[in-house]
Amino acid sequence: MLDDAHQRLRVLSSFENNNFIGDNFSGGAEWSYRNMFALRGSWFGTLNTPVDPVTGETTTVFASGDDVMNGWAFGAGAKVKTGGPDVGVDLAWKGVRRFFDDTVELALRLTF
Repeated sequence: MLDDAHQRLRVLSSFENNNFIGDNFSGGAEWSYRNMFALRGSWFGTLNTPVDPVTGETTTVFASGDDVMNGWAFGAGAKVKTGGPDVGVDLAWKGVRRFFDDTVELALRLTF
């Protein structure tokens, strides 16, 4: 982790153990500069253990993402300090399994 007067790097991760579906692994990082600009990235994956109905054998399969989402997401943000409320803009991209169906989110933040 990096944290000084001009820039900060945060790294996070999580693990989710599920009973009836595969276990999930995820992680992300955010780098910010002067608390005004930020670059973000994340990844998640699923660990499945399907059982063959004929033989009863189990196999372990690791996939980047799940049935709908791909494992990677990226984003960026900017904040402008004004005389009144602070204004921020965030943009995020999340890939899905079907090409051209990706999710793009745009957010406008006002901090009073």
